[in-house]
Amino acid sequence: MNLISFRTRVALNGVLAGALCFGLTACNKQEKSGTVAQKVAAVVSDTDPLALSSTLADRLPPSAAGFYMLRISHPAFQRLQASDWKNENVLDFANVQPGSAESKVATSRLMLALRDAGFDLANEASWRSTLSEIAVFATPPVAVGDAQPQVGFGAIVSPQAGTDLNVKFVALKEALKKHQFPVVDETFGSVAGFSTTLRPEDIGGTGGEALPMFVGWTESFGVMSTQKDLASATLAAAPGSAPILKSPGMKQAAAQFGANAERYGVGYLDIATVLPAIAQAQPNVKPGEFPFQAAAFESAMGDTPRTAVSIVVEPKTPEQRELFASLGSATSAAILASVPESPMLFLSLEGTLIRNIQRLALGANPPTPGDPFALLNDVKRIALSGRVGAVGQSFLPIPDLVIAIETSSPQQTIDTLVSLASASLSASGPGGMMASDKEIAGVKAKSFMSPLGFAVNFAATDKLALISSSDAPMASAIQGSKSGTSTFLASLPAEGKSTLADGKTVANFYVNFPQIGSFMESMGGMLSMFGGQQPGQTGPKLTDPESIAAIKKKGTLLGAITYEGETLNLKSSFAKAPAA
Repeated sequence: MNLISFRTRVALNGVLAGALCFGLTACNKQEKSGTVAQKVAAVVSDTDPLALSSTLADRLPPSAAGFYMLRISHPAFQRLQASDWKNENVLDFANVQPGSAESKVATSRLMLALRDAGFDLANEASWRSTLSEIAVFATPPVAVGDAQPQVGFGAIVSPQAGTDLNVKFVALKEALKKHQFPVVDETFGSVAGFSTTLRPEDIGGTGGEALPMFVGWTESFGVMSTQKDLASATLAAAPGSAPILKSPGMKQAAAQFGANAERYGVGYLDIATVLPAIAQAQPNVKPGEFPFQAAAFESAMGDTPRTAVSIVVEPKTPEQRELFASLGSATSAAILASVPESPMLFLSLEGTLIRNIQRLALGANPPTPGDPFALLNDVKRIALSGRVGAVGQSFLPIPDLVIAIETSSPQQTIDTLVSLASASLSASGPGGMMASDKEIAGVKAKSFMSPLGFAVNFAATDKLALISSSDAPMASAIQGSKSGTSTFLASLPAEGKSTLADGKTVANFYVNFPQIGSFMESMGGMLSMFGGQQPGQTGPKLTDPESIAAIKKKGTLLGAITYEGETLNLKSSFAKAPAA
């Protein structure tokens, strides 16, 4: 399990392989006085709480529209690497699976050249002892000659102390030549360097155009870029001169994070700056009507990992102003009472958000009476929770699921849903699910039984309309709703209670990895049959005890989306698994 895993990691690993790691073949010493982090002059800025001054982010080129900086030598990142969440980062090549896109990057021609130059990305000890900081950045498209405008990508890298970058970059240059990469000497103002060309297959890809890469370095840092002018501008930029660090969007987005000594990674994208280029490529995007202006991202590690994303919103149309003004209008307090003590997962969405999704998807006005979607008009919140089902409960090892709908008229909502279900089942003909009346936890319920042995139950309490996949979770949900006490919340640490229940959220979620591991164990042979390895494939199976144990060690993940102060915020954090 890897939260920033595949999509983010493949994207950043490509840059790491193609740019970031070009010059990072340093010695394995801890950071000391005299590194670039100390040499760069401290600059007081609007984003000082993020501690971006005196870091590589402080050296971003003037044209940078987005960046992500990772502090490898930061104590928080070192704690992450020593934890059960060590693979929740963008540099992990050690545990890639054969045949995966990541394995192709890890064994690509470029990676072999890096290894020959003395830097092995597949060796955790190598890159942890070599890298100090990395700042990846991007610029809006720039036309080069008669070619189509191209987005500029680059990276600034800082090694650990005591490294002669000239020796290391020259070693890399020779290793590239050895592996048949074209290498051309270059100058970037007064700085010497070289350039090469990377084909997609050189970095584990397939198809597409070759990518130029320009490399230059000083005594304290190196720069890699897909454009020569961009490399020159980065090498010549004065510390603290990057406009992006002082932009209003950066100030507003980063203000949601505040000072945090446990932060090891931070990123920012000035969406407004790149919108014209996006609109040129996607005519359906209209910059004058696009509400998202900027986004900031942070990674932190205390006892457990935490991440946060903050998006600056500027509604442009009456519909957008109505949509965003209505977000975050309800808490999860009532609906949380229906959740069992140790769910495998929990997800709740605000009713306003659901109605807006329905309206955008169907392009329609609010549903009128008689329309099946009309039941959404009165919904305050909807939640889905699930846990591992009892052994032998049904023919298929499916989890126990409960859908809880908070509304001012729960019984009417259930009556409508039962009517819709009955009509649908009648139309499907014989052999389907059979309906019956029953009583669960003192409440009258309607149940539809499947030939496979699982049921769909419908019942209502004073506050909630409930749908469940079997009797046991329905009884638990009814009892919790009646008492108004959440055994689920009571089992969480204070931070978890605050994230899920306190305040008004657009959405919140919870994932219990020990329970997911138990569910995988219950699936057993079925997962091995349908999700196991292909002939000739090596590496651990998803259902191997070792793999399941690793998943269980992830503990729990919880998070919430809120909208406040004209920013849309997503915060998530892990919690340690309970002691066995």
